[in-house]
Amino acid sequence: MKIAVLTSRYPYPLEKGDKLRIFNHIRILSEKHEVILISIAENEDYKMHLDKLGEYVSAQHVFVLSKVERALSLSKTAVTKGSFRSAYFYSNRIKRKISKVLTEINPDHIHCHLIRMANYLDQRGTRTSLDYMDCFSAEANKRMGNATGLRAYFFRKEYRRTLHDEAQAFKAFDQHFIISDQDRKLLNVENPAQVKILPNGIDLDFFKLNTSRSPKFDIGFMGNLGYYSNLEAVKFLKQNLIPHVAGLKMLIAGARPPKWVLHLGKQHHIEVVPWLEDIREAYWNIKVFVAPLFKGVGMQNKILEAMACGIPVVTTDQVNNAIGAINNKEILIANTGEEFKNAIHQLLEDKDLYTLITQNASSFVQSNFSWEKQTQVLLQYIDSTNP
Repeated sequence: MKIAVLTSRYPYPLEKGDKLRIFNHIRILSEKHEVILISIAENEDYKMHLDKLGEYVSAQHVFVLSKVERALSLSKTAVTKGSFRSAYFYSNRIKRKISKVLTEINPDHIHCHLIRMANYLDQRGTRTSLDYMDCFSAEANKRMGNATGLRAYFFRKEYRRTLHDEAQAFKAFDQHFIISDQDRKLLNVENPAQVKILPNGIDLDFFKLNTSRSPKFDIGFMGNLGYYSNLEAVKFLKQNLIPHVAGLKMLIAGARPPKWVLHLGKQHHIEVVPWLEDIREAYWNIKVFVAPLFKGVGMQNKILEAMACGIPVVTTDQVNNAIGAINNKEILIANTGEEFKNAIHQLLEDKDLYTLITQNASSFVQSNFSWEKQTQVLLQYIDSTNP
């Protein structure tokens, strides 16, 4: 089959969760089908990575969305119902180009990644699928609840507009996918049961146990520090753990850290690393991974990566709901500052428990979270539509 994949970001390099997800979907789909990439980019940097995607796709159609076009699209939200998130990635010019490409290549199937690409699709007669990935309306709702003043007003509008986007997208596509059952339950669609669960995976050849590691840090947190939920996790660490674990060394690693996060690195027992070429070096350099993520949506790949590397993870019920690990066997659950402190000390002081969690966590991820296994849901659906 000939499959056209539409993405709102060029899916490389893999520094964002949405890029990681669609890159691996493309990689696996390409093993059985011809994949054609149709993507938006914010600048010409994507050209440095054409060869990487070229390993898996037969053609690439990439359109750079200018800042002027973004501003114009955002200004039109004054008279439209769509979300600012979708408007940020939209251009009438690019829509015309995408429509022309789709007409020329005449794909058997069109797969859109994220609801912000739904506005680009008006083809009829071709089977279509949409990957919501996360429930973005739930994220907007969370941010609305944590904001005040004008920010609260903005997120209230974005929440309502994203609910509208989700409902409209459900009507427009033949099949829908989302990352977890808890995200599916939050979707604003007519029949959530029709949305298939498509969990994330990880590269199990890349993320694995390192028996020769000698960790420098007792605890650590890794994640893109330009994302709201990850910054909230660091704030939790700052308020609930850092003042109480002065004897422990901590590593915070991730791209785009704001100044207040970098400032934490001035404390002698904390190191902040803005960028690592190989994120495994961060995992292998800590004894315990702490992830105080609350009210989150989606599936946290950093949790799976740490577990695959054999790093015991302490995280919340909310995070583990999407993963399904067993508490005190494959993961440790904590939902308050006190519970996080107790779990950390328990792991660091009980060698038998530490070894048990290390081995079980790695085995759990190895058995359940390969990209090849997780992507079968998408692959089976597309195969079933083979004309």
